[in-house]
Amino acid sequence: MTKFHITTPIFFSLFAQNSDVQTSYDKFIIKLNQLDHFFAQFLNIRKGGNDTFYQVMKTSFVRGVFDAEHGVEAILKSLHENAMDYNGLPVFLTDRITDALVLEESQKIMCNLAISPQALVFDFYKSVSLAEVKAHVIMMGAYDFLRQVGKPEAEDQVDEKLSDLKERMAKLYGFIKPKLREASNDLWKCDPHVHVKGKTYEEFGPVIQDYLMIESAPHPFESVKSRADGHCSQTCDDIKLAEQKGCSAWNDDGCAEFSPNNNRRYEYVEFPNGEAYGTTQWEGPRDCASKKVSGYTFLKLFWKCDYCQCTCEESRTDIDRFVNLREVTSDVDNNKVVTGMRLRRSNHILHIQIQQGTLLPHGAVNKSSIRWRSLKNYTVQDAGVVENVDYHSLDWDRRGFALDDIVLPTNSVVTGLKFMQSNNGIFLRLAVRSTPFDFATGKLMRENETWVFADPKNTNNALTLINALPPTATMKHQPDSVPGQYVELVTSNFKRDLGQTVLPFIDVQPVRSKIPMPLAGAGLFHKGAQDDARHVSGGFLALKMFTYDLTAHMES
Repeated sequence: MTKFHITTPIFFSLFAQNSDVQTSYDKFIIKLNQLDHFFAQFLNIRKGGNDTFYQVMKTSFVRGVFDAEHGVEAILKSLHENAMDYNGLPVFLTDRITDALVLEESQKIMCNLAISPQALVFDFYKSVSLAEVKAHVIMMGAYDFLRQVGKPEAEDQVDEKLSDLKERMAKLYGFIKPKLREASNDLWKCDPHVHVKGKTYEEFGPVIQDYLMIESAPHPFESVKSRADGHCSQTCDDIKLAEQKGCSAWNDDGCAEFSPNNNRRYEYVEFPNGEAYGTTQWEGPRDCASKKVSGYTFLKLFWKCDYCQCTCEESRTDIDRFVNLREVTSDVDNNKVVTGMRLRRSNHILHIQIQQGTLLPHGAVNKSSIRWRSLKNYTVQDAGVVENVDYHSLDWDRRGFALDDIVLPTNSVVTGLKFMQSNNGIFLRLAVRSTPFDFATGKLMRENETWVFADPKNTNNALTLINALPPTATMKHQPDSVPGQYVELVTSNFKRDLGQTVLPFIDVQPVRSKIPMPLAGAGLFHKGAQDDARHVSGGFLALKMFTYDLTAHMES
């Protein structure tokens, strides 16, 4: 019997501080607490004997249960009047909450709550349903006590009360089912209050980076401060360097502040005409006397060198440029399914890490079984580790990520995730392992297990990041990609950041539901932003998950 204890539903907890629904919330919780009080009395009496004390308690209990103004039926009537209108539609719910759940704006609220909109609506349905069941058990207990004292007429009322219960639940079901179909079942993470590298986000290393170069000297800016390698009669486009991926030009003297950060070459560049690039808010004097690059004079001919801004590719293996291609799977032998996910970096390799839990009957997950699976760490130098089999190396020609949603059919759940190469290795895309299961028993059925991914032919629409800034400023990010798009790594805005940062960043916050649930799918997407000054954020690559859709099973 104690399994019928009802805690405050997450649905109402979310809006407890909303003045528009505070009164309705308070009344709802009061009614649940009154039912809890009656139920505690019922359990206490059942544990007792047949002495005079307990007979008095039974009499008092029965009188209270059937009290016309304060009894269980009055509580249910008040609860439904508070939450439902004449047609079984929750008044405060319909006008101010549930309808909003089917709007895109609802995601701004739901992602911070860590529960999908669909799961939130289902939590409300479950809470009201359990309250109804608890009330019915209380009344059946009261009728049982009446029969014990020789009042058989109570038997006639049992069927009537059961019929009333079915009628109320049919109205609630009629309202909730279409809302569940409309509400989104995806879940992702909003921006944290504070961006912390290694905790809430990671960056790719300088796989590509902007350099300043002398047009006829194929060396980075810092290598030619005091030397000239030939006459500067060519253009920046004529620079021949194997790793160079495109150049533009200046033709003025300049000075630079070189960065102490190993992943950055410059913090600041300034030219005599007043143009400044990079970190313009600088404390103290500039160290330009020894860092100045001037036009060069050769014999009797005067040649002025252009300064070329070039995007170059870095071939080092000691930077964060690798992505794990190995499968990451739940312990299906022990009936465990994926319940959460996050991106993590180890040994310069970006991994997917999964949370798992034991699947129970009717789409439930054992809360006490929830655990994160440990990463299977390795390095790209380890014996037996093979590029394009175990890991993908990002470079200029292979720096794209396909932005896909993978949603599985009914009666299948997610038991694994991985990155895979597609389009001849140009893109990395997400793949999901689908395992069928028996809804009634919760048993996984591995014989029809398969990996599912989006059709590569549909990846043909680029999400472009032009003159974008690092995303850890004050801008708030929202999903701005659609399935079928792709995004390529780019260098940051040259004016503001000198192209020293690789974008987008990686969101490594854990994506998991407050109510553990099996998953119906997963996705890789981009979160972007633009401020009032039209500054564009490079945004974040992020994972999303789709909680299992229970609407197909509600009839049963």
